[in-house]
Amino acid sequence: MIRTLFASEVEFQKKIERFRSTGALHKHPFLGFYYTEGVKYVMYDLFKTQKLLLRIAREASCLSETSFISIRMYGSCIEFRDRDGRVLQKRKEEEPVPIPRDTSFCLYWIGRTLLLPTEY
Repeated sequence: MIRTLFASEVEFQKKIERFRSTGALHKHPFLGFYYTEGVKYVMYDLFKTQKLLLRIAREASCLSETSFISIRMYGSCIEFRDRDGRVLQKRKEEEPVPIPRDTSFCLYWIGRTLLLPTEY
C-alpha cells in the first residue's frame, strides 16, 4: 500500500527543489519510454515505487497524438492535460499518490520522455 511519505507539503517541495539533475536519461526496458534523473529520484527515492511510474507512462503513451502532456497528481487522482490545459484523461488510482494531503505534483510527457517541470 502506498502511503504519504512526507510530513508536509514544505518538506516534499524542499526535497524536489534540492535535487540537481545530471541530464541523464533512462530507458525503461519493457515499455521503451525514457525518463529523467529527476523522475527516477522522485519515483524511486521519494515515492519508493515503480508501479506509479509505469501506470503514468502507459497512460501517457496511449495519448501519443499529443506531443506535450502535463501530468498532475493529487490525492488518488492523476490528470493528463494537453499544452492548452484541456483535460485529456483523468483517472482515479486504487492507492493514493504518496504526496502530502492537499498537495499536487506535476510531471511532463514530451514525445516518449517523462520529466520534471524543472528539467524542461
